[in-house]
Amino acid sequence: MLGAAAVALAMLVVAALLFTGTLWPTRTAALRYPVQGVDVSAYQGTIDWDILAEEDIDFAWIKATEGSSYQDPRFDDNWA
Repeated sequence: MLGAAAVALAMLVVAALLFTGTLWPTRTAALRYPVQGVDVSAYQGTIDWDILAEEDIDFAWIKATEGSSYQDPRFDDNWA
């Protein structure tokens, strides 16, 4: 019974780390590529570009539109 509780606790911790963005499962695989970038849009909320500039990031892909009718409301702020 203790083993099941430990597994459940471990799963809860991993889920919390994924949910908060502390653990990025794709980050390790992405490190093998020499050029690194980020993809930003309104879904990420307000981007702290000063903090992002301190990371080893080569470019930002900034969403402007989706389809023919959606314009990202954060595009102007992110572009600036």
